[in-house]
This record gives sequence, C-alpha cells and structure tokens, in this order.
Amino acid sequence: MKTVDCIALLCTLLCGVRGGAFQAISGESGKYLSHAFAKIWLQNGYQGLGEAWDIQYFGNNVIAMHAKGGEEGTTLSHAFGKIWLQKGVQGDGEKWKYEWVGNGYVLHCLGGETGYTLSHAFSKVWLQKGHQGDGEVWLYENKGEGVVGNSDSLEEAPEVLFQAQGIPEGLEDPPKLTIS
Repeated sequence: MKTVDCIALLCTLLCGVRGGAFQAISGESGKYLSHAFAKIWLQNGYQGLGEAWDIQYFGNNVIAMHAKGGEEGTTLSHAFGKIWLQKGVQGDGEKWKYEWVGNGYVLHCLGGETGYTLSHAFSKVWLQKGHQGDGEVWLYENKGEGVVGNSDSLEEAPEVLFQAQGIPEGLEDPPKLTIS
C-alpha cells in the first residue's frame, strides 16, 4: 500500500470518513456528480474538487456525502424531497443506504424520502421513485490508485470517485476492488 492509502485508511478507521466522487452509467457515461458553484448537477468529466466528496460511513451500508473544495461544510441532502446541499448531517435527510446491484451502486434515500433513489437519468440529478434501471446506478474509480473497479462494499475503498459510465462490452462480471 502507498503511504497516501495508509493515511486514508487510518482516517477511515478512526473517523469513518473517506474521499471520493460519483460517476453515472448508461446514457450519462463520463458525467460526474458535482457540487461545484453550490449546485448539484452532472459535470462532464472529473474537473476537480467540485466533483469530490468525503464519504462518511455510519455502518449497515449507510453513508453521508460531504462536499469538498469551495462547498466544504455542506452535505448532499434529499430532505424535503429535493437534492441540495445542507450544512452538515441534520438527520436521515442527509443519509443514503447503498446497494450493490452487480454493475454499480444504487443510493437509496432514508427518512421521509424512503423509497426514492438518487438518479442521473435524462442527464439531470433528481429523486426517482425506486430503482428503475441504469439511470439510478453509480460507479466509482479509486483515484488514489488510478484503478477503475467495483466492489460489494464501499468500506473496501479508502479513496473513491463515483462516476456515471457504461459497462465495457463483454465485461459481464466487473473486477472487485480490494486493498492489499
């Protein structure tokens, strides 16, 4: 393991937080979940800290996504049925339960928005009723290692970049990302 990976893993174990970013799959391939300019949208490619998130793990597949860069101190929220940046974790409106679905992760809302998922379908970021298809599936890239991969568990990747990209043709079972 590289020194940076050891530091990230130590921070994860001690603080329950790790860095990362989200990318959509399917029709939004190559677009990243962005908080740049204090708005939530899909950015073409990874441009910088506006697409980076600190992932806080609460256990039981529940996470919160804290913005990095100019929006630091805010958290991705689904409270009140909308996608926006909230100042920190106020409750279940800023928590997401992730589920591995074979070709990426689906991010399910908790609290009052239970039953909705974070969607990138139709090239916009919004709450979709349930998991309808690839428009609600997100992939990640390990920025620290520069390796693209998938995992059954977000806890396995200390630095994560989530991305919306299609599955390469002929790749039926994507490789699992492991830390050695």
